[in-house]
Amino acid sequence: MVKKIKTSNVLFLCFFMFISLDIISPSKLKENTILRKFMSTQVTNSTILSDSILINYFADGQCSDTNCKAPFGTCSTSNQCKCSQGWIQSPFRNVSTAENSCDYQLKKQVWFFSLEFLSWIGIGHMYASRFLYGIIKCSVMFLILFMDFVIIYDKTRAPKCLNYFIHFIYFSFFVWHTYDLVMIGTNLYLDGNGMPISNWQS
Repeated sequence: MVKKIKTSNVLFLCFFMFISLDIISPSKLKENTILRKFMSTQVTNSTILSDSILINYFADGQCSDTNCKAPFGTCSTSNQCKCSQGWIQSPFRNVSTAENSCDYQLKKQVWFFSLEFLSWIGIGHMYASRFLYGIIKCSVMFLILFMDFVIIYDKTRAPKCLNYFIHFIYFSFFVWHTYDLVMIGTNLYLDGNGMPISNWQS
């Protein structure tokens, strides 16, 4: 009984830890990009979605037919590349040396939501390159199932309080999963590289 309660404490710790990580995790966008400035001045990404706006991102740097070409983007000025829908400036490469200014393909919100809604075990997070979060969620789900069907294999002999406890664990995981779906549905999650998710209309 004591061991099972200690296991549950680990589950709750993981749950709250990863919620707080998602809220406070910083973006990895370059400081000098228009996207970073835009995200710094706007309230939230949900404000953009509520206005049903298709978002285009811009990459700073010398723009030419060589480093700003279809299907990745088009030059809006000589020093700015307007990225095509679903593309953005990579946070890891220098625009002046990159082959394409808009060289990072965004993950799609519709796939992120669908995979997470159907799988329940973090497949959507893995699609969005949020591998650690996805692996932890998958591990927690299988740990709960292990506790339910292996450790407490004979529920007729198990104390009622222990059965209630397992039901409470299932409910807590359901709340966690619902939280995930709300965050994905309102596009408030970033992908594993700190980049935004391409919204429903993209």
